[in-house]
Amino acid sequence: RDLLNTLARERVTGLTAVPPLYIQLAQLEWPEAIAAHLRYFASTGGRMPGETLRRLRTLVPNAKPYLMYGLTEAFRATYLPPTEADRRSDSIGKAIPNAEILVLREDGTRCAPHEPGELVQRGALVAMGYWNDPEKTAERFRPLPHSALGREGQVLPEIAVFSGDTVKEDEDGFLYFIGRRDEMIKTSGYRVSPTEVEEVLYATQLVAEAAAFGVGHPRLGEAIVVVATRKAGERLEAQTLAAACRERLPLYMLPAKIEVRDGTLPRILAHATHVVAPSPLILANYRAFETSLLDPAALAPSPGLAHFDDRGTVRIVFAGTRSHLTDLEAIAAPLAGLLRR
Repeated sequence: RDLLNTLARERVTGLTAVPPLYIQLAQLEWPEAIAAHLRYFASTGGRMPGETLRRLRTLVPNAKPYLMYGLTEAFRATYLPPTEADRRSDSIGKAIPNAEILVLREDGTRCAPHEPGELVQRGALVAMGYWNDPEKTAERFRPLPHSALGREGQVLPEIAVFSGDTVKEDEDGFLYFIGRRDEMIKTSGYRVSPTEVEEVLYATQLVAEAAAFGVGHPRLGEAIVVVATRKAGERLEAQTLAAACRERLPLYMLPAKIEVRDGTLPRILAHATHVVAPSPLILANYRAFETSLLDPAALAPSPGLAHFDDRGTVRIVFAGTRSHLTDLEAIAAPLAGLLRR
């Protein structure tokens, strides 16, 4: 609400934010004054749910939406022109100027229209690599296969950034985000994107926020777990949300467990943070945590996930954007103290 009040008071003309913030803003009533001067809003850092975009279009109908997708390793990759936002609200658009986006198979050949593949970016915006981390650099920054460009004969090698994101491209060249490879849920022999499940949850218009992720399961490989928050003043129950999922999802994509809670989902940093410590800082058992998610009686948020090796290295695990169950406040203070030392 403070942000909305600031937009109205300062007569802000442009707003750029990440999808989780827009999801929260879309739940609120906006001061009418904002619509009179907000010229555009832009989204970065992930794909905005279609239901959220439709709500924002209703709140500020004259503001142009710029939906963008980008890599840290290349600044920005794609954007969807405002003229296409209503027709292709689920698209991340096309490559920005001075960049080229390829959708490649495992063998380096280009995918056919609507065939899922890895997003690979080439061009002047691609970084040289990760600072002082040759191993990670070699993993993400790799020579572009000649077959990807349709070239023949001897050509100079070109380094491109392989995103690890799975996308597809339609006949008109518009790209559609499916999910991160390392976040794909492998269940019952299928590969399920958490984003696809979350999109359906938002489409029910029952939830304020939602996160889907996989946990180990002895029979399924991984089971799909959903954590969702209620809209303000509403009394959503897990059984109601489960019934809505059964109407919209195939059997293999149905969540094995749904938890509905009040408030908002925690916001955390993505990826893993490695620090050196003389002794363990936080103790948690990840596998026990995973198991508890499938046990309704034991379902509870984790105070943090950590692993320690025999050299005293602490690895605090923030598993991308899916670790919404991690209570950041429980580890923020001791981690800050550790970093100061």
